[in-house]
Amino acid sequence: MKHWIKIFQLSRNLGKINFSFLNFRYKFKERLDMYFVVLTCFILSLAGVIYYYYFQIVNQVYIELEVLGINAWFYHLVSCGISIVLTIISIFLLINIFCFSKDIENLQLFPVEPCDFFASKYIVVILFCYGIETLLLFPICIIQIQYVGEFSVIITYLSIALILPHIVALPLSVIITICLKISMIFKRPKTLFVITGIIIYFTGIIVYKALSIKQIMSSKQDFLTMINDLLAPFPFFEQYISLHIGLKLFCIIFALLSVVSYYYLSNFILGEKYALYDKEVKIKLEKIAFHSSTKLKSYLKKSIKHFFVTLYM
Repeated sequence: MKHWIKIFQLSRNLGKINFSFLNFRYKFKERLDMYFVVLTCFILSLAGVIYYYYFQIVNQVYIELEVLGINAWFYHLVSCGISIVLTIISIFLLINIFCFSKDIENLQLFPVEPCDFFASKYIVVILFCYGIETLLLFPICIIQIQYVGEFSVIITYLSIALILPHIVALPLSVIITICLKISMIFKRPKTLFVITGIIIYFTGIIVYKALSIKQIMSSKQDFLTMINDLLAPFPFFEQYISLHIGLKLFCIIFALLSVVSYYYLSNFILGEKYALYDKEVKIKLEKIAFHSSTKLKSYLKKSIKHFFVTLYM
């Protein structure tokens, strides 16, 4: 348990390193610049206007579906749309945080296993996706509760929100991890391997969807059933949303298992020795033994503490 607490603490620090806006509390300790205040107010106002129109669009979509008598599609449309948004965000986040971030080159010198770094980065991506989902699903929940009048809608969307980022990000994270390991073995730039792996992955998904559409059309299914199958973000989605509320809460276990699964998969893929190779950076594979002496142990603790303190000052 202590090991996982350290991983979550590391993910918090990595999030602050890669996303500087998370350190906003340090801005208030300094003297605020007028340009910073005006820019912040402008961005918040623009975001509020966009969010208002997003609320209106969602409301209009639900009304149109209700008029057509196919408001049961609303779950499918929402889940499909959010999964597409999460896929785009996850690709950019994973490439940025795994390939372009310089924290591994610095932190890899410390006595921490590579799988701990990668699991922490995966947690950072998942938490960021949860934040995006919260902003997207909040007006959707309000609108559907307003028309349906059942608070069980919140549990349904909460369960969908908990598992969707893992369904989207876990395969991408595993593919990127494999590509980074291949780039280390061949000592080539990592970004090229990662982008190639992502392209191959999405090519496979497109081919699978095309074959599924062909199979559905050949089986002469009902048009509504065909649309439901195409819009479903994951298999057995129709059965999942019709489950009892208590069973939907088991999605928390699925989310935890996804994090643990990626940790052990990254440990299996990367092994004990992992180093990044690039045009400018080449880190040695040898690592200092952590338990070699008590003096070295205390020195490393002070070095790690000093490193993280200087990052946030």
